[in-house]
Amino acid sequence: MRIKILLDGEWYFKPDPNDRGISERWYLHDRFEDWDKITVPGCWQALPKYENYHGVGWFARTFYLPKIDLRKRRAFIIFEAVNWRCDIWLNGTYIGAHEGGYEQFEFEVTNSVREGYNVLMLRVYLPKPDELREALIGKQSWYSYVGGPWQSVYLEFRGSSYISRYSSEVSLEERNIKFNVEIKDLPKIIVDKYFVEMEIIDPYGKRHISRKELPRVREEDLVKVSISTTLDKVTPWSTSNPALYKVYLRLIKGDEIIDEVFTRIGLRKIEVKDNKLFINNRPVYIVGILDQDFHPSTIYSIPLTILKKKIKAIKDMRFNLVRIHLKVPSKQYLNLCDEEGIMVWEEVPNAEVNSRRSRKEYLATLRSMIRRDRGHPCVIIWGLANEGWGLNIDRADDRKWLLDLYKITKNLDPSRPIVDNSGGPHIFTDINDFHIYPQLPERIGTFKEELDKIIGSPSYTFHEKALGPSGLEPIIISEIGFWSLPVKIHRNTRGGWESGSPRGFMERYKELKFDEIWKSYEELAIETQKHAYTLLKLAIEEIRSRKEISGYVITQLNDVFWECNGLLNFDYTEKPGISIRDIAKLNSPILLIIPLQRYTFWSQEILHCSILCSNISGESVQDGTLICKINDEVYKVLNIGEIGAYGVEELGTLRLRMPHVNNVKEAKLKVELLDKSGEVLASNEYRIFIIPENVVEKLREENVKVYDVSRVWPKEAIFPLVSKSDLIRCDLVIATGIDRALIDYIRKGGRSIVIITKNGRIEINGRKFEIETLRGGWITGFHYARRRRIVKPFMNGHIMGVEFMNILPELGIKGSKEIVDDEITGYFEGWIHNHHSTTLSVELGGLMILTTLRIANGLEDPLTYVVLKNMIGELT
Repeated sequence: MRIKILLDGEWYFKPDPNDRGISERWYLHDRFEDWDKITVPGCWQALPKYENYHGVGWFARTFYLPKIDLRKRRAFIIFEAVNWRCDIWLNGTYIGAHEGGYEQFEFEVTNSVREGYNVLMLRVYLPKPDELREALIGKQSWYSYVGGPWQSVYLEFRGSSYISRYSSEVSLEERNIKFNVEIKDLPKIIVDKYFVEMEIIDPYGKRHISRKELPRVREEDLVKVSISTTLDKVTPWSTSNPALYKVYLRLIKGDEIIDEVFTRIGLRKIEVKDNKLFINNRPVYIVGILDQDFHPSTIYSIPLTILKKKIKAIKDMRFNLVRIHLKVPSKQYLNLCDEEGIMVWEEVPNAEVNSRRSRKEYLATLRSMIRRDRGHPCVIIWGLANEGWGLNIDRADDRKWLLDLYKITKNLDPSRPIVDNSGGPHIFTDINDFHIYPQLPERIGTFKEELDKIIGSPSYTFHEKALGPSGLEPIIISEIGFWSLPVKIHRNTRGGWESGSPRGFMERYKELKFDEIWKSYEELAIETQKHAYTLLKLAIEEIRSRKEISGYVITQLNDVFWECNGLLNFDYTEKPGISIRDIAKLNSPILLIIPLQRYTFWSQEILHCSILCSNISGESVQDGTLICKINDEVYKVLNIGEIGAYGVEELGTLRLRMPHVNNVKEAKLKVELLDKSGEVLASNEYRIFIIPENVVEKLREENVKVYDVSRVWPKEAIFPLVSKSDLIRCDLVIATGIDRALIDYIRKGGRSIVIITKNGRIEINGRKFEIETLRGGWITGFHYARRRRIVKPFMNGHIMGVEFMNILPELGIKGSKEIVDDEITGYFEGWIHNHHSTTLSVELGGLMILTTLRIANGLEDPLTYVVLKNMIGELT
């Protein structure tokens, strides 16, 4: 039987910036009173004073070894992962070295370990960032570099001959379990009988034992043997029933157990066919979350208590898959996913350049990762690269390298699908995945077009010289997400670049006079979180309304350092503006979708709209009832015969007459699906607004004319056009640009709403304004109303939500710092960067409102007329 002594816990650490440790023989130290204490698994960056340190650092661990009979045992020291290069001493004896941050490695220490007091010394070298470009680092360059033993360290005593490696092969259909076992250091000529024994304990406690005798004579130091058994019945591993089988592999000499290892397996089958992913012969829709697997306090090492908290949050939000991003996770993480039925997409970390050196480390890490983790039933996808990081996909040699990696991976493990380059461009892949970070809601049309391009032309995500696609790959949107500002801010909320850098965010908050808009920064942060959820809901409903798409992965689980697009706080707690319950509802197996083109309606307008049902539950619905309500009053009841077990179906056309209103009213449009017993299977609701028709009449009474400078105003719009020569006779003008005639009109006391429709420079009365395209996208841009009068009554706070999607601008106005004093609406990104005004009031003899709101594009939306009416009120 093996004896395992875990060396995790309190260690000692000392930096060695001048690299004197070897010459001064620190490896002979046995007292460490002047060293820092550090927790292992861990890295020195977890100690605040060393968070930016690169160079050499020494780790020391003292431990007492009880009396162990070593005559029939051998001792090994195992490191599950150390970043980056390390040298090891035990009791002053040099043991060996290792380079690379993600592989498990071991050394025999039988002649160095001793009974009683022992000292293990570890010298770790972490080069500076520019010297790490050829090393595999994953997202370390984004958040924090890692120096030290960031996974577990333990001492293990094995038999004189021992099982050095094993791997499993399972067949669900044949109910067969097979293990390939490698045995080291058997005697050259075997006198006694040696056996390999496999004991399997199924989920119900039943034992199954198989034995295989080893050959009496051998020529190699390593003996390879396969042993298998066929079970009477099996319970498949699945997300709903993560059944695990315990396995003991033993090396037996006569009747004596020489060595024993323990593992767990699950029987399940993965297939890719017909544009879908199948688990156990049933289609599975991926409801995934991306996890960077960083923590601001412990950096790269996630303690078990935090892992359990993380796993609970993932399950509470109804995710069935976690994409562990560019990091080989700890064994504990995968063990928990096995137990809880969470599928895992596992990826090799990237280097920043593709060189001979980086390729060598990559292959070693890939082989180590697959060898270690292929027995975990939770792992269903291997990922090889992400968005071409560290590669130049336009180079033939890099494309060949990626194709070679696909072949190597498939040879190592033919049982799982492979993603060659997540997000594309793809070369050869089993899954056609794509990353989209849309700037919503204003670019909803572009987002829809992007989704339809991927569906309509699978080669859209492939390189022009790729070998694929076959057209049968499942389509997965494997990154989509939205930023929000955090209320909880950790000391390690640092780093980032451009709009993602938090440095100085409170100074910008005050400089832009946001303290005059929001009572506190926390109030602003909560508003951005609520907004991020509404955008996510809009995006996921678009994805789930397309039957050709087989899943999505949301970016990301929690805020990580500066990157604040997490659904949770950095510590995996619920954000005040994003409800775990709401995320779970969005990820529901059955989701009802009303694809609204707008969220405002005229009084007594008839809404014609289809109702879609996305069912990914695997269970059909018979004899259901669909109920449509406005403010809890039932307006429509539809009988539904059958809803298929997997896919998207149109349940019927919604034809609802909006209630009569005399003032703008907020309402709740709700749909519910009931089963035949009356139980609610699914529900969804939308915040809408109902607007009285007299808004248009009141606008007509204002004698408004349109001066169409840019020729973008729809001819059928309610306001008549005016020529340049007739401007002087107008009470109020809506202009689609600025020219000298308009400026003269305003200087003489005229009033105008000026809609800016293109980039460029504008000069008004000596004030210069730059009109620029707003970015948004991966780092979300937020539109807000400084003066809410023009957007009343569509807002409770100041962030302009999905209700404004048809008029929110894609252009912004840059000017001097004083621009905020004239600002009516504005825009910022991420950590309060890239500020632009989008609506300004300007005095020029008369009054002018300068805006980039897309008024001319939004005239089919009743909200636009209310905004115009309120703007006219500002000019009065």
